[in-house]
Amino acid sequence: MITGFGGWFIWLVNHFITRPLQDSINNLANTVQDFKNSSKEEHREFKEHFEKLDKKLEEHELKLTKDNEEIKTLFNRKEEG
Repeated sequence: MITGFGGWFIWLVNHFITRPLQDSINNLANTVQDFKNSSKEEHREFKEHFEKLDKKLEEHELKLTKDNEEIKTLFNRKEEG
C-alpha cells in the first residue's frame, strides 16, 4: 500500500509539476535562442549600415577638403590678378 501510494505520488508530481516545469524551461530556452538569433541578425545589419555611412562620411570629408583647397586656390588667384 505504501509503495502504491509512493508510486501514485511520484506520478502526480511528474505529471503536474515536473513535466510542465520542464516544458516551460524548454519554451524559455527556445525563446532566448530565437531572441539571440534575431539580435545577431539585427546587429549584423546595423553594422553593415554603419560601415556604409562611415564610408560615405569619409568620401564627403575628402570632397570637402578638396573643395576647400580649390576655393583657396581660386581666392589666391583673384588676389594676385
